[in-house]
Amino acid sequence: MDEVSLDILDSGTIHARAEVGRQLCKVGTLDHLPRLLRAAREDGSPGVRLYAICAVADILSRHRVGPNAEQLTPEAREKLFVEARGIDPGFNAGVFSVLANLGLPLAARRILVGVRDPRLDVRTGALVGLTRYLTSADGANDLATRAELVSMLEDARVRPDALARVTKLAACCGWQEARKPIERLLGREDQVAESAQQALDWLTAAAEPATLFGVWVSDGRDATEIRPALGALSALVISRDQLIEISGATAKATTLTRVEPTRLVLKGGATLDLRRMVLTAPETEREGPAFQLRQVTWFAATTAETHAAIDVLVDAHPAVNLSAETLAVIRQAVGDGAGGRRAVAQLDLRTGRYAEAKDALEQLIEGKRPTPELWLWLGIAKEALGDVEGARAAWTEVTQRATKKSPALADALRRLGSTADPSAPPS
Repeated sequence: MDEVSLDILDSGTIHARAEVGRQLCKVGTLDHLPRLLRAAREDGSPGVRLYAICAVADILSRHRVGPNAEQLTPEAREKLFVEARGIDPGFNAGVFSVLANLGLPLAARRILVGVRDPRLDVRTGALVGLTRYLTSADGANDLATRAELVSMLEDARVRPDALARVTKLAACCGWQEARKPIERLLGREDQVAESAQQALDWLTAAAEPATLFGVWVSDGRDATEIRPALGALSALVISRDQLIEISGATAKATTLTRVEPTRLVLKGGATLDLRRMVLTAPETEREGPAFQLRQVTWFAATTAETHAAIDVLVDAHPAVNLSAETLAVIRQAVGDGAGGRRAVAQLDLRTGRYAEAKDALEQLIEGKRPTPELWLWLGIAKEALGDVEGARAAWTEVTQRATKKSPALADALRRLGSTADPSAPPS
């Protein structure tokens, strides 16, 4: 995209000035901060002020954790805190998200004050900021703010709209110590009771190790980091006895001796600590289970994301040795669609589960528009099971169905021991 000109903030129309802030939300840099902060304080349009302050917050979100965090020194963060603190939240409530993404405990105290503000727009802005502060991987270390938020659950001075949001936020962060205060909110007759029930459901799910079993994906972003998607996703497959890490075109299996609600215990005794959460996934806007590991946020994979991860496992060299537990998790994750069952059949074939592969492939062949590859793989499974005649029949079927340029045809002819030209048309 073309470079965004800050000069528009001086002379452009309201729409053009707002568009500058909107674009810089995703592509802005630290160099843009001073001018954006001035627009957030001084522009005559509330919409422009809001877009400008959101751009500041989103730029800072890209410098909170990971290698980019080093670009913003503690001194620079404190200077920005002083400047942001000078913006009246009644004039621009988006300032709380700026404070949140500075990653300073001192800034969190200021946000907590806003949660108790009598003005609805200020409370709303503060709650958005508090969510961004606490759900970041960096926010997991602020135990004082965590304790303060949990104490709000029993503070009669907190207004119902704020209490409902705080209740869900405590559960989104996976704080099991909030369970008892939240249970006491169930008897209310306002919006808080509904939020309390949802929060308890989330906490109950996060307390079960089995809810970790599945396929998880990440593009490396922090939980509330705003930037363009990076493209390729990394994936994790977690089962009762294995952790499969998928990155790019490679995959690695690690044996697990135990899976706890917030910890994976590896063979040899090493552990991986997880922060169980409920978050809104980037791009899709799906709210659902998530966790943070090594400052990276992982979301439950969609069906398409699961299939992409399994495709890597199918093609991985060397082949990854998948346990029966892991294969069961994958079968559950891919669902009943033909694409998922096809991928699982390939995994069964690669991992020596020939009987399972044979059964799955025969079912797929009975479905709509079976491809020649299915007969090729069926022949491989049958040969491994000792059914040489059945294998040759399956490969012969490939020669009758595949196009002359199909790799499956060349492979089938090779397995049949044919000297025919693989480029010849199928008989």
